[in-house]
Amino acid sequence: MLKRFFGLLMLCMMYSLAMPGGSSGSTNNPATETTTTDAVTDLGVTTAASTTNTTIPAPSAPSDLSVQTTSTTANLTWIAPDGDVTGYFIYYGLVSDDELVKVNEVPSPSTNYKVDCLVSNSAYKFAVSSQFADAESERSDVIKANTTLTKPTEIDVEIKSLSNVEIQWTPIDVGGGVMKVENYIIFWSSIFGKENTSVNTTYCSVYTCTFYITADWQPNTEYEVQVAAESSASVLGDVSDAVYRTTAFGPPSNVTVASSTLSTMNIIWNSPDIGGGARVIEYYQIVLDPVDENGQKSFSTSDDTTHIEISNLSPNTQYSSTVSASVVIDDKVGAGAPSEKAFGWTVPGSPGNVSIEYGEVNTTEVEVKFVKPQNGATQYESRFIAASGVEKRFSSTNSPIEAFNLKPGETYDVYVRANNSAGYGLDSESKKITMVPLPVVDLKVENVTDNFVSISWNISQDDFKFDSQVVQYTFRNNSKQDVIDNNTFSHKIENLASGAEYLIEVFTKSNNVRSEPRVVVEVTELLGVLGLRAETQTTTSIEIAWEAPPARLNFDNYSITYDPSDTDFTAIIVPAPASSTNITGLNPGTLYKVSITCIGIVESDTVVKYLPTSPYPVEQLEASATSSNSVTVTWEEPAQGGFYGFEVYAVNGSNLIQNITVDTNTTMTTELDNLSPGTKYDVCSEVVFYGVRSRPVCQEDTPTNPAPVTNLTVPHVAEENVVDISWSKPSIGSIDYYAVSFENSKGDIEEAATSKLSYSFNAEYGEKYDVRVLSVFANLNSTEEPATTVISPLAADNVNSYPSSTTVLTVSWTHPSGTVGEYEVYAELNGTLIGDNTTVAGDAQTAAIPGLHPGTYYNVFVKSFSFNVEGPAANITQVPTVPNPPMSLDVNDTFPGNVTSISWSPPNTGSAEYYIITYSDVQTSNVFENETSVKTSYELTVEYGSKYTIEVFSVFGGYKNAEAVNGVTTTYPDSVKELKINQNKNSPSTTLDLAWIKPSGNGDVIQIEYSDYRSSATETANFNDTGSTVSVEPGYNYTANVKVISNNLQSETQSVQVNSKPNQPQYVVIVGVNNLILSWEFPNGNYEGFIATCEGQRFYVDKTEKSHTCSGLNPNSQYTVDVNSWITDINGAEETSLVKETSHATGSASPAPANSSVELSTNGKQTPNAITFLLPEGTFTDKNGPIEYYAVYITLADNTDKTTSGPDLTRRDSCQNLGGETKECVSLWYDVRELDTNSRRKRSFDDPAPNPPISFIIGNGSESTSPWNESFINYKLQPNTDYQVSVAAKTSNDEMTAMNWSVVIPTSK
Repeated sequence: MLKRFFGLLMLCMMYSLAMPGGSSGSTNNPATETTTTDAVTDLGVTTAASTTNTTIPAPSAPSDLSVQTTSTTANLTWIAPDGDVTGYFIYYGLVSDDELVKVNEVPSPSTNYKVDCLVSNSAYKFAVSSQFADAESERSDVIKANTTLTKPTEIDVEIKSLSNVEIQWTPIDVGGGVMKVENYIIFWSSIFGKENTSVNTTYCSVYTCTFYITADWQPNTEYEVQVAAESSASVLGDVSDAVYRTTAFGPPSNVTVASSTLSTMNIIWNSPDIGGGARVIEYYQIVLDPVDENGQKSFSTSDDTTHIEISNLSPNTQYSSTVSASVVIDDKVGAGAPSEKAFGWTVPGSPGNVSIEYGEVNTTEVEVKFVKPQNGATQYESRFIAASGVEKRFSSTNSPIEAFNLKPGETYDVYVRANNSAGYGLDSESKKITMVPLPVVDLKVENVTDNFVSISWNISQDDFKFDSQVVQYTFRNNSKQDVIDNNTFSHKIENLASGAEYLIEVFTKSNNVRSEPRVVVEVTELLGVLGLRAETQTTTSIEIAWEAPPARLNFDNYSITYDPSDTDFTAIIVPAPASSTNITGLNPGTLYKVSITCIGIVESDTVVKYLPTSPYPVEQLEASATSSNSVTVTWEEPAQGGFYGFEVYAVNGSNLIQNITVDTNTTMTTELDNLSPGTKYDVCSEVVFYGVRSRPVCQEDTPTNPAPVTNLTVPHVAEENVVDISWSKPSIGSIDYYAVSFENSKGDIEEAATSKLSYSFNAEYGEKYDVRVLSVFANLNSTEEPATTVISPLAADNVNSYPSSTTVLTVSWTHPSGTVGEYEVYAELNGTLIGDNTTVAGDAQTAAIPGLHPGTYYNVFVKSFSFNVEGPAANITQVPTVPNPPMSLDVNDTFPGNVTSISWSPPNTGSAEYYIITYSDVQTSNVFENETSVKTSYELTVEYGSKYTIEVFSVFGGYKNAEAVNGVTTTYPDSVKELKINQNKNSPSTTLDLAWIKPSGNGDVIQIEYSDYRSSATETANFNDTGSTVSVEPGYNYTANVKVISNNLQSETQSVQVNSKPNQPQYVVIVGVNNLILSWEFPNGNYEGFIATCEGQRFYVDKTEKSHTCSGLNPNSQYTVDVNSWITDINGAEETSLVKETSHATGSASPAPANSSVELSTNGKQTPNAITFLLPEGTFTDKNGPIEYYAVYITLADNTDKTTSGPDLTRRDSCQNLGGETKECVSLWYDVRELDTNSRRKRSFDDPAPNPPISFIIGNGSESTSPWNESFINYKLQPNTDYQVSVAAKTSNDEMTAMNWSVVIPTSK
């Protein structure tokens, strides 16, 4: 063991010499001059020995040395001694060694040091000394510590299932170390948390350890596995290197055969639990296996879809399927757990060779035959689908399938399909069948003639279908058919032979399938004579004629009857073979019923004809002209007999001009058109009765109206009041004379007659006349030929005019004699029409003329009009318009001064004879006197900082324009005086306070413009203010410009420069045991850096940094800190933000080590179940922070000496099982914070306060609470038993320091 230690020591020293600074990481040269010589140690390693030229006192030794170890390192920490120290030397060695070895030849400046290259599972001791210059202190108290067990190696993890994981590792070799391996701790962790388990060494052989973890691992999750050895003292060794394993995917769920066909199967599933999501599913593996035969198949999806359709399967076959998720890792497939099996069938195939035969009842029953498909099926079904969509199904386990209760006459599409538990297979090819329809019922004959037979029938009340009905009739083996629609139940068989016997059959039909027929037999009747007619007719007789029947029977005579009604008739006999006779003694205009029958052995049918006699003529015929080409005719009906209409016509000489048929026996009037004007006609009328005419009745020499005159000439406008008119004679017809009339607008009419072609009449001025001339023939007038004439009006009287605006003149007048329809009023300048014409009604006496030029003299005219005829105009001269205002008023702004010159231009149109000027102060509203000027300029006297409104009016022809040209003049304001900025060290960083002396005169506001090199801003103050505060950004140099604004004019600018203070950073203090970390955010505004202040000491921090550490502080002590930003001001000096120091305390460290010189005192107060002892004053101090809790530990005494060590502070076991599994435990916790702190002396790091004497009782059954809210019972002790106790102290940093175990304290018997 010693040999191995020194070998490692030499290697570590060689490594330390090769690396500058060794393990400490830095050097610190002494302040005094030294000389160095080489010395050789007994190990043969060269070290440096120093001598100094001066004598310096040795520093104090470090205190509170503590150590934390791993298998190969020890981390030492200590507290620096009082006084100056330049570094520390570290010493160490095995506990079994007599001497310690110095680790570092160059002093380490830090109060911590890491010793490397230690031997695992070994007992070491350590000490530290201080150095100042060449002087080294005594060594500190020696502290002992064991290095831990080394880490296990060759870790292997095999995941057999999610609940069975095999872990193997190589056990560590403890050799002759101080600790034995009691257990191995296996650690595993994932995103779901961390777990561990303890494994007894019985699972290990000489070469390997094997253990199975039975905890449930999550699927698809990466796990980190580590192993560490644990000693019999429950000290955990180094943890092994991590091994990483990922669990497989879990099984997919809900695997289902969603659908299947003849050769395909659609399988769906839900994705497995993704667990930790370590890998992404790349595809799924599907295994399909026929249940009753061989032929397993494997498939995979192309991506992570959760369904697949598998094809090329056998029909009517059951398959099982499993699904597993997979991923490819390093070209190998990583398959997850398979799902539970899902079962499904493919559907059967389609039956073939389907045929259909009628059953015994061919209207409702059939049989469907077929050939079974491959692999058969469980059942077969035939489907009958009607055209209406109604479907009927019939099933069987074999062929044929019987179908019944079908609808008679219905046509069905028939399919056959097979089915099993997977569903139906494909339908067979479609077959059609039409059921035989039902026959008709109740067939009977309704009527029989010589050439037709009428029959009727009904249909069955049962539900059946047919698309038509057929009537078939047969005579002498010659058959014919009539097709009847399915909504008609009667029929007339026509075009039959007379006297023939017919076999008649009726049947229904559906899709060309016939029902059974229903039959009747019937014979047609014989014919009578042919062509019965009237040859001639008079008012009292009718001569009739006929032809014998086509198939003449044996008869002798014809029996003829005639009568005007069906009740009163006369009969005569005419011997055969006569074919005509004359019937006399009849009434005129009467319709007779004439009947003829062949009389002999067989009597034929009677033939009837209605024949009329000739009608009587009309009575009282009259005709009169209604126009130049038409005549109206009226008459009265005949004196006796009937009639149905009239023929009316006109005759000129031998020419028939027009013929009109009046088809009515109630209308006795009509009109004949298309006649010639001025002409006489013979007008006639004849009576019509059943196509027979009466003799005509006529009125001779009936005249038509004459044609109108042509070329009527009337002057449109007459200047005088005498009017001459003329016209031409009509070009057709005769004329007797002309009628002339004149009607004015008032309705007055004058009439005259003349045979000449011209006429003259007297008229009124300004009046309008309608002139009419008519032709007259046979006292009949022609239509009018109208014309119109207007007499010119006279001029207006007493015209006057005056201006009403710059462009409008108002005109007035009085009316002349006669009529005036309207007046047109207008103005002229030098003979040219100017402006707009104005038209007013004839009863108006005033008007306005717009659109004129301002400031101009005009001649004004008023012109009369009547019926759009222009009369003479009246006028007035030299009428002025109002002038336009002046143009382009120029006002000169004056600064400084009190005289403003104004000028203007004359009106842009028209003239002005002189001008009127007014001006007013805008602020006071005072208006100054009017001034007149014939010039176009003027001078005004004004005040500083004032604004004036100026108006100039123009005058022409004595008229002033109410509108003026306006202008404004303004004087510049005065500037502020003595501008300055008020600023001190307490001024805020976001505002500037400006001050000045108020300017003289008038003004509106004071404008402050302030800017830095980046941007500018503007604010305003009241004119009477003497200062303003503006908002700025911190830390910038600003230029402030101040000027007065009055009426939008600016004074001279006054300027001043100043910088704003930088902004205070907002900082927080992070408390450490030996430091305070100042952390801040960058403040807004400008800054060049930061100043961190730690207890009055300033540290400059770069502007890019956001923190500073105040280090080297004492634990649990109060310090003043601050953080400021700074800039260089406009004078080149440093300027900082506001100073706001705050006070903060450092945190507590671990309690100072207990005073080892004190001993617990029991004073003999033991009982059989309890021990009372006193914790002496000064056992602990609050040097590293106030003590908050005390913990009282107890253990059973044994043969070992425990007084040199204390309890295991990493454990806080209850004393319930003390003496069993528990070796040492905490009996009670004592909360020091409940003490009256006001009575305690204030602590300090340099002058700590000791604990007061505290009495504790172990075993009284009380309950206490730990700082971590754990409940502890102070269990009773065993009588007559040896115990040892210890007390541990705790500060706020959750670390404790304990005194060594006490001497043995027995309970009493």
